[in-house]
Amino acid sequence: MSRPNSNYILRQSCSRIRHIQILRLMVFCLLLWSDTSLVAQTAATGGLKGVITDPSASVVPGVSVKVISHTTGQARTASTQGNGSYLVPLLPPGDYRVEASAKGFKSVLVENVAVHVTETATLDIRLEVGAISETVSVHDVAELVQTNSSALGNVTDQRMVENLPLVTRNYMQILGLSPGVNAEITDASSIGRGNVGIEYSTSGNILNDNNFQMNGTEVNDLMGSGGTSGGVPVPNPDAIQEFKVQTGQYDASYGRNAGANVDVVTKSGTNQFHGDVWEYFRNTDLNANNYFLKQEHQPRGVLNQNQFGGTFGGPIKKDKLFFFVSYQGTREKDGLDVTGGCLSGGSLPIGLTNNANDRTAAALASTFGISSPSLISQAALAVLNAKLPNGQFVIPAPQSANGTTTFSSPCPYTDDQFVSNLDFYQTQKSHFSGKFFFMDSTQTSAFPGNNIGLTTVTVPGFPQGSTNRFRDFSLTHTYAFSDHFLNQAVLGYHRTAGILSQDYPKTSFANGAGCSGSGVITLASLCVPAPAFDNSFPQVLVQGAFNLGGNGQGVSLFQNFYTFDDSVTYVRGKHSLHFGGGIDRAQINEPNFHFLAALGYLSFNDFLLGNTFVSVDVPGLFGREWRVWNGDLYVQDDYKVLPRLTLNLGFRYERQGQLGEMLGRASTFNIAAANPNPPAAGTLQGYVVSSNFPGSLPTGPDGSKPVRAGTNTALNNDGQNGWEPRIGFAWPLPGTNRVVLRGGYGIYYTRTTGQPFFQLLASPPFGLIRQSLFPTVATAFPAFPALPFFPPYSPTTSLTPTIFPVNFRPPIIQQYSMDLQTALSRDTMLDVSYHGARGSKLVQVRAFDQAVDATVTPIRGQTNNTLANLP
Repeated sequence: MSRPNSNYILRQSCSRIRHIQILRLMVFCLLLWSDTSLVAQTAATGGLKGVITDPSASVVPGVSVKVISHTTGQARTASTQGNGSYLVPLLPPGDYRVEASAKGFKSVLVENVAVHVTETATLDIRLEVGAISETVSVHDVAELVQTNSSALGNVTDQRMVENLPLVTRNYMQILGLSPGVNAEITDASSIGRGNVGIEYSTSGNILNDNNFQMNGTEVNDLMGSGGTSGGVPVPNPDAIQEFKVQTGQYDASYGRNAGANVDVVTKSGTNQFHGDVWEYFRNTDLNANNYFLKQEHQPRGVLNQNQFGGTFGGPIKKDKLFFFVSYQGTREKDGLDVTGGCLSGGSLPIGLTNNANDRTAAALASTFGISSPSLISQAALAVLNAKLPNGQFVIPAPQSANGTTTFSSPCPYTDDQFVSNLDFYQTQKSHFSGKFFFMDSTQTSAFPGNNIGLTTVTVPGFPQGSTNRFRDFSLTHTYAFSDHFLNQAVLGYHRTAGILSQDYPKTSFANGAGCSGSGVITLASLCVPAPAFDNSFPQVLVQGAFNLGGNGQGVSLFQNFYTFDDSVTYVRGKHSLHFGGGIDRAQINEPNFHFLAALGYLSFNDFLLGNTFVSVDVPGLFGREWRVWNGDLYVQDDYKVLPRLTLNLGFRYERQGQLGEMLGRASTFNIAAANPNPPAAGTLQGYVVSSNFPGSLPTGPDGSKPVRAGTNTALNNDGQNGWEPRIGFAWPLPGTNRVVLRGGYGIYYTRTTGQPFFQLLASPPFGLIRQSLFPTVATAFPAFPALPFFPPYSPTTSLTPTIFPVNFRPPIIQQYSMDLQTALSRDTMLDVSYHGARGSKLVQVRAFDQAVDATVTPIRGQTNNTLANLP
């Protein structure tokens, strides 16, 4: 996470979807539903369906079908309808034995039928005439092609998850193998888990537009800040049963985001005790040296990684109660990861040495061409002569004659994760499943990069610590009222904690003449008055040279997400209706945000002379407590309108709430309400605060006041209604079930993360990014008025706020696809598809347009450079 942006406005594209088109689709879907198909799965289950015929290929109604789990012995029954079809929905992923029997026909037994998460497998059975006591064993597998669904996606089963080489044992490194998913190539030197789940673009959608679910409940990063806010939980591969990446055209039971749906299911216990143990290691002695380290004659960077753990599961009571547990620990020291802050490189001032005699005023003046030693800043002398506790200079000498330098310092990473699952089959009709995931991790970045924009080498001694915690729990109850009427309820809890802290070491720092403080580098010891809100530790950045103070940022983010979902599956004739809904409550608490005051210099000589180029500080009241309610309702029917044609008809309603702020600190600026020609004394027109803003509103020099919004979001609404029709088809081509033509169209909404609201932290009235060019020592960090503070703006005002539109609406994505699946063999399928998407109201970050002369085509009649002629 970087500091809040300045000079930017968060806007939305203006293209719209005509409501009449949506209405027509809604009416069409409702007319089809009125015919009183085949949604047999949820985010944590799959299903099995098929058609049973006799030797003449005529359908056989009333056939008893029994589906038995190989691992738990649990059985589910169904019977064929008048059209010979059967459906067994809401099956846990795994291998099953299928038995079919009817009077006048031999019984049929089919072994090893695989059911995958979110998919309904197809198994058609042909009966032979004979006595029911006779049994025919069929060595067949369910069809690979999807003959009943237009959804696009790919299943990664247990064998692939466990056997594919994963350098950090992060299953998300496999996501990029799914067609339509774009992901960066895995960096083998990445520290910790590597990617934590948001940097994936699916079918052209934005990177974080994905929905992650684990065991049927959402586990998304509400803030959308990756490792800083936690990302998403990553169970170890040996604890994963399988996962499915749905890349488009998924049915109406799925929403929230328009990108990928990633559905992960962790393992459960079985009737047989089973388990494994492992140790994976990487060691520096087995690695080659980094090219740049080798050029500087530095030793190879340290990379030692140990990942160890085990799993164990089995029955507590056979056929009734099962358990599964897993533990994995990671201990790592990584000196090679650049993005993780373990490797730093660039240039340091040529001529600077590690000899203290070369760091006197006289020596520095001579080396760097300064006319008189008296011109050397006492603060610069103090910094250059300060030493770390290990005796090294805080600002080291370059490692080569041309100044190039590469630092490698092992970054420690530790994590411990536990998986604990319990399954209770109360009766053949009732199944309870409780699944828990726990993970704590800590990481230290030795060389965090700066946020000021100057090109620098981060020097050793200013590490940044990061802590992430996950607590995830789901409780699922599946109840079969009958073979044709089933209900599943899921209660979920997802908690993450992300804590980022900038360390500042003690040094043998001798303060400059007339400056106060010693033993640690502070603003005061540099003779710079410290801002009252600050902890006095500075960032010092010199273009083309060094960065002292690391990243300079500290933040704490705590997220809680509570969900409840309920779904009903009802099978009737040619239809299998799937309908339900859910409600969720999200909390994001951000009690702390801090950014070190920074001093930037354009060159090393400017640093020596004390010629500051820029000073940056971020004062503010940054504590936030965001809250939001969301909900959804849906209905889905996969209607088998013809024996070889299935229509996927769905409709989804989503209530997407806006993040309200409980402390009354939500605010923005309404461009439409701004004064295009503000008076010289300034105005407050355009400022907007939340309904629970504490205290009274100030009055501007022109008598204007900020506007108090009607909600605690500071926007014109506290949520939006999303209407999402879905339609698709699956058609096995005549004469074969091995070739299926599929297609569909749907509307999907994208739920915005908390990131845009975080970017408002440093905007008035509760914060401000202050940048002063060429400040003096006295003016680098001037006194700041009491907060909240509304700075009036005038034609000469230079403010850098971040703005969120008061009429914000969630982005809309229209998806359409055409797909041809061909089964080449029993275990090989060719899938060729075209998938298109069109986005509207997409969130984007845009800089303010510079006002220009408009004498030829005046905007608002203005011909001068004013706010009024902004495009």
